[in-house]
Amino acid sequence: MSNELINQEIQFDVEVNTSVQMKNEDQLNTLVTEVESKMAGLVFTDENVPEAKETRATLNKIIKQIDTGRKGVKNEALKPVADFEKKMKGFVDRITNVINPIDEGIKEFEESQKNKRKKVVEGLINESAVNFDLEPSEIIIQDSWLIKSISDIKRTKLVTDEMTRIQQEKQKLANELSIIESYCKALNLDDGGWLLQIHQGVSSPEVMKSIDEYNQREKERIEREKQFEIDRQARIEQQKLAEQSSVKVESEKCAIPKKEVPDKEMEMLATQTLILKFVGTEIQLTQLSDFITSIGIHVEKV
Repeated sequence: MSNELINQEIQFDVEVNTSVQMKNEDQLNTLVTEVESKMAGLVFTDENVPEAKETRATLNKIIKQIDTGRKGVKNEALKPVADFEKKMKGFVDRITNVINPIDEGIKEFEESQKNKRKKVVEGLINESAVNFDLEPSEIIIQDSWLIKSISDIKRTKLVTDEMTRIQQEKQKLANELSIIESYCKALNLDDGGWLLQIHQGVSSPEVMKSIDEYNQREKERIEREKQFEIDRQARIEQQKLAEQSSVKVESEKCAIPKKEVPDKEMEMLATQTLILKFVGTEIQLTQLSDFITSIGIHVEKV
């Protein structure tokens, strides 16, 4: 490909006239000077305010005419520049149209070269993965391995370094899983949930700490349940003893011969209701209830 055209230096042989000549500039300057002179030191009174307003309106018209003329001259002066820019942009567009297919061709070529390097890397992975006890699918090809500027030796080292890292990570994971499996087996625990934490990146010491805390909570729960059952059985035994005592008292009452009771004593022996509130532990209240029942007093919950 020849670069003779590219090496040519472009010359801009143009004539630029930046001067704007105003033929009646003196006339406009005289007008403005006259206005400045007449308006200098003007004192406003009731008589001259209306005339001053008319003068202001006239002067505003003059300003508008000057500004309109300025814009017209500017547009006219810039027209050659606008035409020049249009021509130059046309040249740039034409050259850009030539560059685009060249750019696409270069991209396609570089992509094909990259694909060739990728195939080389894939072959290296397929060949070397077995040496690291890995499946080729476990190695993700990185863009940095496919850079054109690195040597084949460097590329091979990058690939093998990655396989070494993956192998070490897998071995570390296997060791962590083995530790938790053995720990759970020793404590007779299901290891499913704990192994999941290892897969999620939690270290084995942290998981073992969580297992110990869980195991301690389970022991405390079991102890509470045992104590609750002991207390329940104790209440049942106390209830049985109370019932047996009540039967014995009733039997003794039946054995006592009846005797006549005076009317006054009969009034004292008449059944009455007394509502009291007792505060104590469950065992204490159960014992109190049993005692009251044993002496023949009827107890009802309210």
